[in-house]
Amino acid sequence: LLVVFVVSGLWHGAGWNFVFWGALHGLYLIGFRLFGEVKLPRPAAWVLTMGAVFLAWLCFYETHFDVMWLKLKTLVTPAAYSWQALHAAVLAVNPAEYIVLGSLLVLSALALLLEQRSGRPESEPYCELRHPVVVGAVVVLTVLLAPAKNNAFIYFAF
Repeated sequence: LLVVFVVSGLWHGAGWNFVFWGALHGLYLIGFRLFGEVKLPRPAAWVLTMGAVFLAWLCFYETHFDVMWLKLKTLVTPAAYSWQALHAAVLAVNPAEYIVLGSLLVLSALALLLEQRSGRPESEPYCELRHPVVVGAVVVLTVLLAPAKNNAFIYFAF
């Protein structure tokens, strides 16, 4: 399983970050097969899953291994989570981007709420997220909140 996913990482790109990305997915699946019977509370399982996904996205997106490694070390360094670091990050954001960031946070919270409500046993899966009004709102907001500059597709960066 691990070899298959390492090869899958190489298929996505010729860089150590892709090898690491593929290895992570292989390790995730091996871990699930070994510990899949362990029942965690839903919030803990969700946080664990999201953390694993975000870690994998960082490894996929960051094409320079040394920069990726520095970012990973920063994520696991407790001193990086201070009021001074938060203040510096807030100051680094362009004030015009606060509207986009605020909208993203509100929309993310709304999507999570709708997903949670759609996961109830008595309802059809994702019924509220598939409602025509919700789908239409997502399409309109995607167009309105799209970045003004062109970000080339990630595969064109290699």
